[in-house]
Amino acid sequence: MDNYPMVRVRWLDAHSHTPSGWNIVDKLPDIEKVRFDCVTVGFLIDENKELLRIAMTITDDNHPKVVLDILVIPRPAVVKIEYLTVKPG
Repeated sequence: MDNYPMVRVRWLDAHSHTPSGWNIVDKLPDIEKVRFDCVTVGFLIDENKELLRIAMTITDDNHPKVVLDILVIPRPAVVKIEYLTVKPG
């Protein structure tokens, strides 16, 4: 796991916030009220200038490494990346 740092990523998600079907524009909620802030914690598998790839689970002793539950986040959606220190327990 040493090669894959644990990170906390704060990011903005796109989402649908209105009932399905047609909607009256004047009755839509204020745009400020539809922001969808997310926080993801996991192992940073790789990144480039456009994307982050984070795995929620990683094996500790397999070679090659095996990961589960991968999330790809576009860089423009990222608000903040924090590198976490894991204390042995």
